[in-house]
Amino acid sequence: MNFESLIRYKTLHESYTARNSFMVDHLLSDPKAAEQAGLKKLQFDVSKERFDQVESICAILGMSKREFLDAAVAEAVEKAHEIIAEVGLPEGEH
Repeated sequence: MNFESLIRYKTLHESYTARNSFMVDHLLSDPKAAEQAGLKKLQFDVSKERFDQVESICAILGMSKREFLDAAVAEAVEKAHEIIAEVGLPEGEH
């Protein structure tokens, strides 16, 4: 691993650790604690192929499916807001 890769890895690792993403996974192990923390379920069915793809990626990256999907949904919501603003559609009118 070269110096730049090492620094990038360490910086990303520290950034992740500072966000305490692993704490959400811990809270979810206790439904009462999750509810008290204001967490809500967001569920949907997918094809076996899509499920296997997500599971494989999460295994490769060493992350939970919840963490992966939360990041994907956060990015999708942010992108949707950008497009809505770009088009000029008032967000409260639908």
